[in-house]
Amino acid sequence: MKQLGKWVGVGLTDLPEVAAEVVDLCQAARLRVVAFHGPMGAGKTTLIRHMASVLGTPDEVASPTFGLVNVYQTPSGLDIHHMDWYRVEDPAELWDAGIPELLDSGEWCWVEWPERAESLFPRETAILTIVREADDAGRSVSLFSAQNDHG
Repeated sequence: MKQLGKWVGVGLTDLPEVAAEVVDLCQAARLRVVAFHGPMGAGKTTLIRHMASVLGTPDEVASPTFGLVNVYQTPSGLDIHHMDWYRVEDPAELWDAGIPELLDSGEWCWVEWPERAESLFPRETAILTIVREADDAGRSVSLFSAQNDHG
């Protein structure tokens, strides 16, 4: 994996700026699929809300916990597919829902709780980790490319 960015001491007021940088880095690396790793309450959905705003969606962004995937429109014409796999018990559920096709669609696909079915992700996936820092001084956010340095 190749690290694309790291932010420490990130507070809620810093998330819009971090979101803009994450979107820019993903666009520069041509990575539209992002796997969001972090514990419950770390701020994954809040960061995704800010990233969607950066891309200009007028849609209300909320966690798709019960619906598996929410789709948001962007002015560029590329949809954002926001997925939450927290309640997925068997990866076959994702196959049945057509998720592999979405991940290969070339559109934005942002997945919370990706560890439920990591084998579904294409090689061209960004991995974002977000965790609360021990002293509660904010969050630590790291962005990686799943590809190695040789592509």
